Amino acid sequence: MAPEQKQRLSQPFVLSLLLWLLVVAILFVRYGLPIKDGDIWFHLAYGRYFIEQGTLTLDHRIFSWTPSSNETIYCAWLSQIAFYLLYKLGGLKALFAMRYLGLASYVILLAWFARQKNLVWHPVVPLLAALGLFTVPAAAFAKPELFSFILMNVFVFIWWKIKTTHTNRTYRFCYLFPLLMLIWVNSHGVFLFGLFFLVVICCGEWLNYYLSSSYVLDRNIRRHLFIATGLSFLLTLVTPYGWSYQYNLYIETILTRLQGHEENLYSFVVAYKSIFKYGSLVFISSLLLLTFLMIFWRRVREKRIDYAVISAVVSFTVLYVWMFRTTYLVIPILAFSSVGLMEHDLPASSSNLLTRRFITTASAAGVLLVLGMSVWLVRYKQIGPLWSGFGVCDMSPVSSAEYIQKYFPDARLANTYNTGAYFMWALWPKTPVMIDARRFPYEGWLAKYVEDVEQCNLTALEEQFPSDLWFVDFSFPRLLLRLNGAKQWQLAHWDKGGALFVHKDLPLPDVDVFPPASIDLRNFRRSRLVLFLFMDMGKVDIAEQLMANIQQRFGSGYYAPDVAQLTRYVNAVKALQTGELNTVVSLLQSEQAASDASDARMNRILALAYNGLALQKWMQSQWPEAVDYVRKAYKASPQNPVALYNLGVAEWYLAQTSSQPPQRQIVSSSLLGSQQVRWKQPLKRFVTMVRGQSKGYEAALSVASQVLRNEYREVPPLMKQ
Repeated sequence: MAPEQKQRLSQPFVLSLLLWLLVVAILFVRYGLPIKDGDIWFHLAYGRYFIEQGTLTLDHRIFSWTPSSNETIYCAWLSQIAFYLLYKLGGLKALFAMRYLGLASYVILLAWFARQKNLVWHPVVPLLAALGLFTVPAAAFAKPELFSFILMNVFVFIWWKIKTTHTNRTYRFCYLFPLLMLIWVNSHGVFLFGLFFLVVICCGEWLNYYLSSSYVLDRNIRRHLFIATGLSFLLTLVTPYGWSYQYNLYIETILTRLQGHEENLYSFVVAYKSIFKYGSLVFISSLLLLTFLMIFWRRVREKRIDYAVISAVVSFTVLYVWMFRTTYLVIPILAFSSVGLMEHDLPASSSNLLTRRFITTASAAGVLLVLGMSVWLVRYKQIGPLWSGFGVCDMSPVSSAEYIQKYFPDARLANTYNTGAYFMWALWPKTPVMIDARRFPYEGWLAKYVEDVEQCNLTALEEQFPSDLWFVDFSFPRLLLRLNGAKQWQLAHWDKGGALFVHKDLPLPDVDVFPPASIDLRNFRRSRLVLFLFMDMGKVDIAEQLMANIQQRFGSGYYAPDVAQLTRYVNAVKALQTGELNTVVSLLQSEQAASDASDARMNRILALAYNGLALQKWMQSQWPEAVDYVRKAYKASPQNPVALYNLGVAEWYLAQTSSQPPQRQIVSSSLLGSQQVRWKQPLKRFVTMVRGQSKGYEAALSVASQVLRNEYREVPPLMKQ
């Protein structure tokens, strides 16, 4: 080999090696997260039950005390036992190792396939690996979903192995499909999409036979592929439930979903939301699709079209955009098909130097982009209870389960949907749960439950689910505050993921309600949510402790402006409680505070301060100054009935006493949305707003009504908040 040729070949090798190392970094950074999905706990509970009871089936109703159904067949015993044994063997570390291994299966098989085609050092291949890794968070759960991702990778790898291997024994690879299907059908319900994949590629290969001689399979191989697909269908009957499993899946999953009977039940579950709610995933997956299309277009220009590839890509892209849960199925199809359609390494001739440089530069830039976005998402954009690192996410009520187990093991526990799976794992059989993330046993009343929880209908929840304990996670702050204010409930224990309330008839143990560990939160958004809860509950001292933790963890860097805003908010609430109204205004009226406070609670505090200052000026008969503060209070909180009433009566009275009534009557258009709106409009809005719920507003409603009827002749009182 000539020296210049060796130099040309060594350059992509070094670059590709670096890119492959970056792919490994992406894997560890992107998915260096705690156990983020509560489903793993009920899977572990199932696996434990199977091992301890020596069975492969169970009655779903045994884990809860509420009305539940055993009609749905859930066949995942193989993966559930595997996860349980892993957990028994190595704890959480074993589960994290399994998660990394499952995600790495995509990279390993893609690199293996590329190596067989002498393309492993082509820079586009690590680019495909990086783009695919980023877009499969739906599979990055330590639960049966991970088995489906692994098996989908293997299915696609075998398919391309069959298409690119030309020996007399190639047909044998076809019979790996039914063997793997036997594992898949007993591991996860997504095996249905594995069957769908086999049907799609069989149809595509049939089209190739008639339309594309370039990619047609050998007749003998094609025949064995069709036979293997038929065997795969037959082997799905080999489960503890036989044919009943497939029938149940059709009725419970496919038919019900297509008819739209359960859209309201699925709407609050992240796994069933549209992929378009996740902009970063759509962007990176679009880059992966674009890469595939660029490679595929070259084959089209050569009039060499693989209809099996087209069928698979189109079919599973539709599934990709359907919902978040099915996003990981198309990724191996796009990546392996891209490599499968690539026939040559980088062009080595000088005439193609520009193309060569573009490919290498674009590939390197793409991998670096994915790495940067992975760091950014994990470090700064984690939602809910997640952080960068390992462990159990804050959604799982670990300390509350220990508290219940120690002090109230025989009590009846009510809980929110997201927390039941951990309670099921930690407390059963001594303490059954009310509801958990399995969902299907509770479909008879789940819709009503979701409605009552979202509307904070505590009375309806108590009537339907009478209990001794209530655990509410932070996903439902309004319900938590409602329980905290209810006379029949007492706050017993504060958890990183929520709050445990005990009925007033049960005595509480003499222990700290707010243990220090419960406010040691590692996610900024979760910390801010909990801080607001503490302030709303009047727990200012606990809020200050949490604020100190927030300042220590997030006070510098990306979240510094948000931390400064929260600090102003806490100081403003403290100042409001001590009557230092001007201090509140100076803390919150700045342009930065106003723009940052989309949460409305900042403006609510500001409105309270302005209203207090307006009352002071009103009592001193300083009418213009009082009206100025009233206007500011309304601007800060335009939907507040107190602000509407005060604005209306103050403007009315000022209009009666001013020497220039027309100018005084006019309220700024920036306040009420139209020019020259008079005092009548805010008063009418106030009356309409409080008419059906006049408790606490009786006196103000009477004054407003008399003013509107031109019957009031005194100085109107302003309302306090």
